[in-house]
Amino acid sequence: MPYIHNDSMSPLCALPALLISEIYATPAAGEPEWVELVTTRPVSAGVYVVCDNRTCTSFEITQSLPESTFVVITRDTLALRESRPIPSSAVLLEARIPSLNNTTDAVRLYRLSSSGDTTGIDSVEYSIPSSGRGRSFERTDSGLWQTSLSADSATCGYLNSVVLLQHDVRVAQILPADRSLSVDVLQHGMQRSPPRKLTLEVRSSSRTYSRVVDVPSLATVADVAQRLFRTTVSIDEVASALAITTPTNVTVEACLNEGDDRTANDTIRQQQILPPPPGTIVISEIMFDTDEDRPDYVEILNTTSEFVDVSSWTVRSTTIRALVLPPNGYGVVAADSSLLTLLSPSDRVRWSLTSPRLSLPNSSDTITLRTPSGYVVDVAIYDTRYHDALLERSRNVSLERQGPTWLGTDPRSWKTSADFRGGTPGTGTAQSPPMDGQLSVSPTPCSGSPYDVRFPCQITWSVPLQRCIVGLKIVDLAGRPIRTLVNSEWSGAEATVAWDCTDDGGLRVASGRYVAIVEAIDATSTSVIRETAVVYVGE
Repeated sequence: MPYIHNDSMSPLCALPALLISEIYATPAAGEPEWVELVTTRPVSAGVYVVCDNRTCTSFEITQSLPESTFVVITRDTLALRESRPIPSSAVLLEARIPSLNNTTDAVRLYRLSSSGDTTGIDSVEYSIPSSGRGRSFERTDSGLWQTSLSADSATCGYLNSVVLLQHDVRVAQILPADRSLSVDVLQHGMQRSPPRKLTLEVRSSSRTYSRVVDVPSLATVADVAQRLFRTTVSIDEVASALAITTPTNVTVEACLNEGDDRTANDTIRQQQILPPPPGTIVISEIMFDTDEDRPDYVEILNTTSEFVDVSSWTVRSTTIRALVLPPNGYGVVAADSSLLTLLSPSDRVRWSLTSPRLSLPNSSDTITLRTPSGYVVDVAIYDTRYHDALLERSRNVSLERQGPTWLGTDPRSWKTSADFRGGTPGTGTAQSPPMDGQLSVSPTPCSGSPYDVRFPCQITWSVPLQRCIVGLKIVDLAGRPIRTLVNSEWSGAEATVAWDCTDDGGLRVASGRYVAIVEAIDATSTSVIRETAVVYVGE
C-alpha cells in the first residue's frame, strides 16, 4: 500500500461536505491526470481552489449538488471521456489543475469566499511506489487510502473499488503461470458470501474454450486465510480445445454470476498470447562462454509453416526487441551486433538485440522462452559438461540441440557445434555427415601471389563424422612438413581452409607439387580417418 496521509481541515465533529476521494497521478498514455471529489451532503454552488505542493488553480461548481455526487476535475475533459467511461451522474469540470508529481506530492482543497479568502477543506499527501504506477489511489470508507482494485485501474465517477460493501465477491486477477492459467476470486464484503458460479472463457478468432466452476462460500474480508478461491486450468487443455498450432492472440474472460452488491468487479478481461504446443518453437542453439569480442546468443527454431512474431517475448528475463521467425526457420537473439560477423547476408534480418542486454553465465544455466503474457514456450538447460569430452577448449563454441523433439532439459539433447566458427547462428546445426570422405583442392594450379586470381589454395575436406578433432598439414613429396594449417581443431563433417602457399616460417614455397593431409578423429569412437590430395602451386 502506498503511503498516503489524509488530513481533513475541518473540525473533527463535522465531516467536510466535499472530500477528495480519488487521485490519478500516473495515467496511461493519452489520459489526462485527474482528481475526483465526492459530496458527503448537499453542496451549494461556489468557487473552489485545488493545489499541489507548488501551484494552485480555481474551479467553479455552478449548481447545487446532492449528496454522493462525484466531481471530477481534469485539464482535458474530452480526452478523459475518450480514455474511460464516465457515468452521466458525475460532474466533469475542466480546469488547469496542477501537474501531479509521479512520486511524491500533495493535493489540497479550499473553498474561496466572495471576499477572496480561502478556507481549507481537505488535503492528501501521497508517495507512489513503483508497484502503484498506472493505477489511481482511492479513499476507503474509513478514510484511509489504497491503490485502486478496479480492473480498469481507476473508478472515475464511480463508487471507489476499495469501499467495503455488505456482500461483495470480486474476480481479483487472471494469472498466467508457465503452462497454466489461474483465476483468483476474492471476498471483499463484510458478510460471508453465498456460493457463486465462475465462467472462464478463452476466445480466439474462430473458437471458444469455456469452463464453469463452482465458487464456494467465502469468509468475510476480515478472515484472510479463508477469503481466497483459486481455479486453475492447463494451457495445453485450452490450446487443444482452440486447435492452436502457433502462438495465438486470445481474449481471456472470467465472470461471476450475479449475486452481490457490486457488479463492476465481477468480470475481468485480458488480451493474451497463448503458447504453441511444446516442441513447436524451441531454443535450438546456445552460445554462452565467449570472449569479450564475441556475443552470447540464443537461437530459436520455428517448426511451423507460418511466420511467427516473437517481438516482446522474453528469453531468460530479457525482452526480444523485434524478431519475426520465418516458417521452418531460425532467428537469433544476441548480446550485441558483433553477431553479424557470424551471419550470412541472407540471415541478417533474422536477429534481434534484447533489453536488457543478454548475458549468459559461462558455466551453466536454465533459459526459459516465454510469450509476453508469461506462458512458457520452451525451457533449455545448458552446462559446459555437455560438450564433447575430446574438446580441449569450449570457449567460443556453442551447444546445439539435436532436434526440436529432443527435450531441452535433457543433457543428451545437446551436442557441441562442429562448425569452424564455433556455432551456426541462424542456419541450423553443423552435424550432418556426408556419405563419403574426401579431400579436394582448388584452383589447380593455385598461386602464392595475392594479385593472382588463383590465390589462395582452397582445401576442402568432407568426412563421414558428425563431430571430430581435425589436423590439416602440407608436406612435400618426400613427406617433410611444410605448413600446419589446422592443429587439433574441433570440426564437423565438412570445412574449407585457405592456404597462402607459405611455409610455417612465413616464406613463400617454390612452385611444384605438394601433398595436403587431413586427419580426423571421431569424437564418439576415437577412430581416425585420413585423406590426402595433391596441391599444385604454379608460378
